[in-house]
Amino acid sequence: MTALSDLTAETGRDSSMAPSPPTAIDDINSADIALRVLNLSKTYRIYGRSRDRLLQGLWGNRKQLYREFRALDSISFEIRRGETVGIIGPNGSGKSTLLQLIAGTLTPTQGEIYIKGKVSALLELGAGFNREFTGRENIHMAASIAGLNTGEIRQRYERIAAYAGIGDFLDQPVKTYSSGMYVRLAFAAAISVEPEVLIVDEALAVGDMEFQAKCMVTLKQMQERGTTILFVSHDVGAVSALCERTLYLKHGRALEIGPTRDVVARYIREVQEASNRKINVTISEKNDLRTGGIPDASETGITPTRCTDPSAGSDSASGAFVAAGRFQSVEKEHLARFAENASHCRSGTGDVRVIYAEMTDDKGLPVRSAEFGQSILIRIIVEAARICTFSVNYKICDKNRIPVIGADFLMQSQTLLTLEPSQQAEALYRTSLPLTDGRYSLRISLTHPVNAHQQALFFDIVEIAYVFEVLPNPTAKFWTQVYLPNTLDVRVLK
Repeated sequence: MTALSDLTAETGRDSSMAPSPPTAIDDINSADIALRVLNLSKTYRIYGRSRDRLLQGLWGNRKQLYREFRALDSISFEIRRGETVGIIGPNGSGKSTLLQLIAGTLTPTQGEIYIKGKVSALLELGAGFNREFTGRENIHMAASIAGLNTGEIRQRYERIAAYAGIGDFLDQPVKTYSSGMYVRLAFAAAISVEPEVLIVDEALAVGDMEFQAKCMVTLKQMQERGTTILFVSHDVGAVSALCERTLYLKHGRALEIGPTRDVVARYIREVQEASNRKINVTISEKNDLRTGGIPDASETGITPTRCTDPSAGSDSASGAFVAAGRFQSVEKEHLARFAENASHCRSGTGDVRVIYAEMTDDKGLPVRSAEFGQSILIRIIVEAARICTFSVNYKICDKNRIPVIGADFLMQSQTLLTLEPSQQAEALYRTSLPLTDGRYSLRISLTHPVNAHQQALFFDIVEIAYVFEVLPNPTAKFWTQVYLPNTLDVRVLK
């Protein structure tokens, strides 16, 4: 969190009555509970002028010269031992404040925090170390605060230094470190105390790719040892990969806590809806109505193609469109069933919508159990409510709804499709399934690229359009999500 000149940590309560910081205790009812948060709130006083702080002390309760900002509002949840829980939400939602309260670096305005076991926290960059001390001195200080004695620190020092990998900079003041060096040292020190509860707040985002991968491996190993982990990140892929459950915060309130795949899907959907609103406001301000309120080709650099002829389109091997015709073979009850199922997991403006999707084999038969590497056809039928220019995209997601493979018009070098109101079209993607065995789902989105910064209007997103499984590879078990064909050359050198 950034310290603001007009923001203080005052809570409007007498300091003698302020709650104690979180304490490791042994009277939590269930032995399986590592962390319990009850009705936790944090309120700050915000002053318009710096001198108002002094004047407020003189006036006391007779006059209020500040306004209150509630960074957290009545948060309650509990985490079991060995569980990894993610915390997601937009900037300013209270994520860092919550972790600082749990770590004990902030005092709550109200509520209680109960923790079992040794806690180690890797908070935002800049927290925890004395910038005037060397890296070596900060390691000793952090380990001492965590409860290690001199012998234990000496025994672990070389391991910490090797993990950080910053060489001779260990004997230089921390204030001379780059952000990457700082987080390397901070992470190495945080895990060295072998905590029972580890708190990580977005800090890994500043490390280089090699170190981030190393940290993820370490976190996985800590999970296997039964460490309880709270993990804050804007990288929903990392949250999905690490966390069983996730807490979604917004404006200081807990909107939802539950299975990560469901919470992340809601978060992504709401981010996309917010992006739609922002883009539509910009478009309205430009008063651009030439293509139904969406940017034209001159703004996106992409040439749309109108689909007015049933025979229009390219070969289906690369993704083709056919206006009207083929979708009529889909029975009404199948269309109705798809609409009912999609209604529970769809979002977007609705200007154009997916009305049917299926996965078939080469003979047109639905695929629910696929062989490893099997060729399949993804068939997507869409209908426009108003004139729209868009791309039809799909992603195949694993059981945690993490995208594994996918395609869109831009990747296929296909021009965007334009439909008139009530016009329908079909997109056919031919691909294969070189996937490890397991359950998968098909995610479909209809989008219009807005600019070169990868912003897009989301007309329709169906999170779970089709569900299927991939059977085990009969040749050999492989331990990656996707297996691509390789060429192999083996030579005996001696």
